[in-house]
Amino acid sequence: MIPRPARPLPAPGETMKLLAALLPVLLLGLASSATLLRDLAYAAWVESDQPFRFNRDSNPIDPKNPAYYLATGSAPPGPPVQR
Repeated sequence: MIPRPARPLPAPGETMKLLAALLPVLLLGLASSATLLRDLAYAAWVESDQPFRFNRDSNPIDPKNPAYYLATGSAPPGPPVQR
């Protein structure tokens, strides 16, 4: 047995009007997501050129870190990547 929809389906013309109204919002979300992905890829590319540096003070999950906060189990993030 095929389940019935909870509410009646809109007519084909109404569906197209709804999609036409939502299209700009969907495109804006897609553009924002693409921008975020581009920025993440760029930051990873810039960071990949840096030599690996490790010290206890910069490890955010080490309880010996001076900025470690027990309630979150982590320390705040480090400084942002400079372009």
